[in-house]
Amino acid sequence: MTCRFTKHPEGFLVPADDEAIKVCGKARAGETIYLNYPSQRSMRQNRYFHALCQLAADNMDGTTPSEMKDAIKLAVGHSRTTHIPFGGQVFERKTPLSLTELDADGFNDFMDRALDYISNELGVDTSILRQEVEAA
Repeated sequence: MTCRFTKHPEGFLVPADDEAIKVCGKARAGETIYLNYPSQRSMRQNRYFHALCQLAADNMDGTTPSEMKDAIKLAVGHSRTTHIPFGGQVFERKTPLSLTELDADGFNDFMDRALDYISNELGVDTSILRQEVEAA
């Protein structure tokens, strides 16, 4: 069940939809209600990924940052596979997924794999690549 709460200026949470009202209505006095609060990706994380794609494109002939975004997603498995029947055969097509579905922790995991992939492709140490991306 997903429900929304709004933080009151005095610091307490106020039910913000019907589901939240139901949850609060069912809770007994003194009962603890557990909330899963997703950690959201920051703009800094987003800029870091774009800087990585730009740096990789600058160091690989014939590729653009946009192409690098898709290449990284496919290389690290952030994709879906579609099977397309055609002419009696079935063709497999991989499509990169959007990064918007990732929370901060998921995005950090994705970036670790992306950095490993790009450092391997460029033949540089991952720590050096991290420093270059952070300096960009």
